[in-house]
Amino acid sequence: MVGGFSEIEKPEENPMLQGVTEYVQTQLPLQNQRYSFDSKKASELHLRVVQSFQQVVAGMNYRILYAVENTEGKLKGAFKVQVYDRFGDVSVTTWDDEVSVSEVSNILAGQSKLSSTDFKG
Repeated sequence: MVGGFSEIEKPEENPMLQGVTEYVQTQLPLQNQRYSFDSKKASELHLRVVQSFQQVVAGMNYRILYAVENTEGKLKGAFKVQVYDRFGDVSVTTWDDEVSVSEVSNILAGQSKLSSTDFKG
């Protein structure tokens, strides 16, 4: 859909989204949003894309739901974020709400989904 957000199929195979995830990982300890997991220890956490959307603008807008896992793969939390990538110049535009572990577990199990309108902004 031109101008609107569309869901990214197979986000684990999207190299642009992988680069955005690496950037979000580096910025996580610097953000001020309060999450139940310790975002200051981002180096000990793994971000897993649960669901993501993209919008073509002068660059690309992303709306991403991340599961936060510890080094053993245990789910510690989840959060939504919005990122703008202007041809390689990446910035987080919104550190969005935390998503409950039970809700993200349901999404991972295919029992529910978010829509692009479930994000702020």
